Amino acid sequence: MEMRKIYTEYQHNHTLECILRQSPLFMKALHLLKDAELSDGWISGGLIRNTVWNWLHGYDLNKNIADIDIVYCHSTIEDAINDTTLDGYLVEFRNQAFMSEWYNKTYGVKIPKFESVEQAFPLWSDTCNVILVRLVGGNLFEIKAPNGVNDLLSGIIRPRRERMELYGLPELDYYKRLKKWDIFNEYPYIHVCNSNNEIINESYVDNIINII
Repeated sequence: MEMRKIYTEYQHNHTLECILRQSPLFMKALHLLKDAELSDGWISGGLIRNTVWNWLHGYDLNKNIADIDIVYCHSTIEDAINDTTLDGYLVEFRNQAFMSEWYNKTYGVKIPKFESVEQAFPLWSDTCNVILVRLVGGNLFEIKAPNGVNDLLSGIIRPRRERMELYGLPELDYYKRLKKWDIFNEYPYIHVCNSNNEIINESYVDNIINII
């Protein structure tokens, strides 16, 4: 049973890689990251998520990509890497070592300073965002995804309970992100779930935002 699980995870990662390699923008971003020589640097966020959702919907692979997020961890210098541009897109380098300070000030929680990108995983709001990719060796993909990549490939998005259970961060953040992305109109084939794994619609999200 364990071997079957490992094999399935490999298949999913390989499928994700095949989709992402079809995007010239994504591949350029990977090489930009590699040239930056960050020991703990990764592509994350909307570039991965929207590239896959665009592929699933038959859209142009660059549709709805606003910027390119690169996460890394530098414990002493908050802005150790300057932002840049790539093909007209802003490339933002986000130092995860200092993310806990922002959350502590914003929500009044006590999150310790992170020493690696992986330690910051509980802060990611949903299963389709907590996926990281980088190049290793010559041109090999390395994928890190604590919740796997099956939700992303299957057109499912759901909130991550870890950020609520570990740090008491509000689930409302997840619903606000859904509205910001205009997910119900832009990506109608995506199954949007709440924390109980129930499929929800835009009215449900609007009610949550208006009530809280």
